[in-house]
Amino acid sequence: MTEPSTLLASLEMVLLLLWRHVAYFCDSLHVNNPNMKVSTVAVLRSVPQPNDGAAFREDAAKRLSHVLNQLVQLNLASPQLVRRGPHVTAEQDYKWRESQAYIEIMSRRIRDAIGLQAEDEVVNGITV
Repeated sequence: MTEPSTLLASLEMVLLLLWRHVAYFCDSLHVNNPNMKVSTVAVLRSVPQPNDGAAFREDAAKRLSHVLNQLVQLNLASPQLVRRGPHVTAEQDYKWRESQAYIEIMSRRIRDAIGLQAEDEVVNGITV
């Protein structure tokens, strides 16, 4: 696996993890959860957390809005990337476009979870 492919795969995993965690805490599923292990509960008690999903959502929106806006502007199918190396195959280009679509989907899901209203705009030929 090449370095850009590794970075994209890592970004995809981080976005999935972030979305799952944001959704979990925004819905206040962590409050009085009997399935949590004792060690997890102890760690969570030591970190200040809002018991209110709305407060968490508001804080997450403040912290993540800039990053999500940057991700939406990411263009993996740009001619500069394609022309950069003579060894870029159609399969690699397809994988980059696939990764870009996944990143856009996960960014939209995170936006929805934290209550950020994205303006309808066309980015890379896709309305987001």
